[in-house]
Amino acid sequence: MADWHHVLDMLDLPERPEVLVAAPQGDASVVQALMALRPSARATAFEVVPREGRGKRRHNAIPAVTLRDLAAVVRTGTVDAALFDHAIDDIVIEALSRHEELEPRDAASGEYSPWARAVRAYWRAGDLEEVAAPFFVSLMESWQPLLRTSAKIVHHHRVLGADLVAGQPMDLYTQYIELARRWIRYSPLRLREIALDSLDPHWWLCLEPDS
Repeated sequence: MADWHHVLDMLDLPERPEVLVAAPQGDASVVQALMALRPSARATAFEVVPREGRGKRRHNAIPAVTLRDLAAVVRTGTVDAALFDHAIDDIVIEALSRHEELEPRDAASGEYSPWARAVRAYWRAGDLEEVAAPFFVSLMESWQPLLRTSAKIVHHHRVLGADLVAGQPMDLYTQYIELARRWIRYSPLRLREIALDSLDPHWWLCLEPDS
């Protein structure tokens, strides 16, 4: 489990930060860590890839606005941090699902589901990045105007046994942060990577606007 208390402390957030939190499947753990550290924070949870019928939310689900509605609830240039915990794999799956015009991902459908087969097929054929990278970059571009020039963006990924059982190829699953790092580096996104002490760069990607 990621120690978000430690990570958020290293970000040196203001006392009343405005924070965006990607909420895959409604997970509230990052928001809880933020509020424990900065009780006066304003946290806005959002679904990175909302689609009707995606898997059931866990018991600790939190309400989340859609990416499209973020601009209606968060003012431009006011966000101090954007936090993505285990969101990159969902973005990749969504990119391939849309490209193949598949039904929304069913978390219980296992390794023989259409989305799992698509992930494996595209990865083994070497075509996954061609489809996933533009979609990932477009999502990042869509909310970047909300950031302050001093904002921090944090992506975290970790190994979840349930995702491997559901069909994620291990050699891809453990490379998601490295892929995201490459996609950002060769994109028009004006972001630069920063190092945070004690965080393994294989599982963490920390960025800030490059003005």
